[in-house]
Amino acid sequence: MLTTLKQRLAARGWSFAPYTADMTRGIDDYRAMAQRARYRLTVQATEIGACDSGQSSYRYRVALIENASGEVPITLSGADCLGVIDSGFADALQQHRIVAGARPSS
Repeated sequence: MLTTLKQRLAARGWSFAPYTADMTRGIDDYRAMAQRARYRLTVQATEIGACDSGQSSYRYRVALIENASGEVPITLSGADCLGVIDSGFADALQQHRIVAGARPSS
């Protein structure tokens, strides 16, 4: 599932920086990380079966977190087919006008 969401972002012009847990030990680390990457994508997913289409279905929790502020403009959770999750993620990106390289509006 993570691969699918990353592909969705890459198709929209996003690039990715490596992330390790030690990057977020203190507030200064978040600031440093925000200089490297505006957002952090977290995905928790457990495959729970298959949909009628043959796609995998997942119980999931997705969050897109703005590194500088800690705001979470997108959170999605539930259980559904991969295609539905991917479509919901794309809709959320569009609804919140989140694009690669964009800066927060004042």
